[in-house]
Amino acid sequence: MWFHERWRLVLGILGVMLTGMMPGLSAAQSGSTGPRYFGYYASAASWVGTGNYTAATSDHANVTWIAYPGLGDNTAAVNWHLERLREAQGLGMGGVLDVTGLFFDLGNTTRAPRYLRSDYLTRWQNYANQIAPYLGSVTAFYLLDEPYLHVRGDKAGIRDAINTVAQAIKARFPGKPVAAIFDYASIQDDGTTYPSFEAAGLPSELDWLGVDCYYTGSTFESCGGRSLVWYTNRLKQKMTASQRLILVPQAAYFGTQSQQSAALAGQTSLLCRIEKEVSLALGDPRFIGIFPFTYQSQHLDYGGGIREDWFGPEHLPLVRRQYARIGNHVRSGTPLRAHPCAVSASQTYAGTSPENVVDGDSNTVWNAGAGASSGTGQRQWIELDLGERTTVTRLRLQVEQFPAGPTHHVIYGGPTPNPQTEIGRFQQSTQSLQWLELTGTLHDIRYVRIVTVDNPSWVSWREIEVYRSVPPSRVYALPVAASSNDNLTLLDVADANLQTLWQSGGFPARWVELDLGQVITARKIRLLPDQTPSGYTVHEIRGGASPNPTTLLGTLSGTTSTGQWIELNSGVGGIRYLRVLTTASPSWVSWWEIEVYR
Repeated sequence: MWFHERWRLVLGILGVMLTGMMPGLSAAQSGSTGPRYFGYYASAASWVGTGNYTAATSDHANVTWIAYPGLGDNTAAVNWHLERLREAQGLGMGGVLDVTGLFFDLGNTTRAPRYLRSDYLTRWQNYANQIAPYLGSVTAFYLLDEPYLHVRGDKAGIRDAINTVAQAIKARFPGKPVAAIFDYASIQDDGTTYPSFEAAGLPSELDWLGVDCYYTGSTFESCGGRSLVWYTNRLKQKMTASQRLILVPQAAYFGTQSQQSAALAGQTSLLCRIEKEVSLALGDPRFIGIFPFTYQSQHLDYGGGIREDWFGPEHLPLVRRQYARIGNHVRSGTPLRAHPCAVSASQTYAGTSPENVVDGDSNTVWNAGAGASSGTGQRQWIELDLGERTTVTRLRLQVEQFPAGPTHHVIYGGPTPNPQTEIGRFQQSTQSLQWLELTGTLHDIRYVRIVTVDNPSWVSWREIEVYRSVPPSRVYALPVAASSNDNLTLLDVADANLQTLWQSGGFPARWVELDLGQVITARKIRLLPDQTPSGYTVHEIRGGASPNPTTLLGTLSGTTSTGQWIELNSGVGGIRYLRVLTTASPSWVSWWEIEVYR
């Protein structure tokens, strides 16, 4: 049940304080642990685009990523590193230094196997002497890109080489992190193309770890049929307590050189994916940085018919605008505006678009091409799909209206389309360019619909801004144990992918346990069963701060079936571990997904 209190309504151009209504608490968002660094992978790579985008990203990034081919073989490469470090220092940024060339023989192409050089220590010491005066601006050293992809047959060998090199870096510069990013395919253990990651594990001397997965689309599931959540959890299974994660979300549209118009049109679907991926890291203390791939557009020809064409934020204004919001949130804690996955409306006047209300440009509008009147019952609406359930903390609407006069707008929100729960309303005189604002705490919101009941003009909005909570309401848990499982299929129970499942292999009693990675108040637990036949089931949910928790949070009992979500509203604090124990079911115990919300 929602409850209403009185809230401030901010009228931007009038500077007048009126009242609106929205349930929840009005306290400002408190700070949270999570990523400290934001910058684009290869933003200062000499061979990509114009070569240097440090200044172009300095309005929202606090790190630039510096790389030059042939490092250790020529003075131009070292000079590039030094020049970029000096530039970053002047802009108040740090630099991630790609030092691959100092230690590994890249062969004839960037796709050849990579081997540790015999003279790596000499090359390293010469380089280290030159960058030492700028050490304060060095954020981290990037050791090797996708190491297990390029040395497929010897994961253990390259793992040991990475550890050796990382030790050399730390011996000279103690406290400076060493990083690497793994390709998704080499850590999934399909048992054929890629020898066992399960056996090799991760280099223990790495400080920062990431995984990459790029494609065109808005869903999580196109990386070999698995999600980025799944691959991130794969790293979590193997990383040590002192290691930290880096998120490498996609920033560029992957296509062909002739598809720039398609890239511009595809920004909304790409942004939908970006929003979901960034939610993985925000507020999670295991993440240290967010490094999107990539800022610049690039057209790479590797020969033999192998090429890559990317259109980056430098040519995708909506993507750049959203990453600027994310970057500024990471580096300075500014409120984070969400970008919807879709916008729909009751009707639209020619020449305008519903998407105009979320483009960050007050000079563009959505216009219904018709009015609204309580007398006739005619209403107009516009609805935002945020892509996933979230906690909304602020809603701002910029009016487009002529003439000025009395208006009546009702705002609805909820987890399904055409939400019916009223979360606020404005009923007063308004005029064009005026901002209307609601603040509060609203849980389980995916869809926001603004319905205009009365308006003296055609119904129109310039901008609609929705701000979400940080940390995000959903906690991406790591499945850690079960009554029967293996390391791979167990991850399917909490991977944000409703196409994969975990199956216990038997009838009750069976259980599965999740590690939330941090102590939280578990507000809600949602479970999606895989169950044939339908029938009566009993599920006990326990939680606590330690593994094998014993505190009963609640019991879900009743008739259930495959694809039917069941929910437990908890509100119990001090929870890091959750265990779901099924004690009665007519089928083998199996779950498509378990979601946890704070």
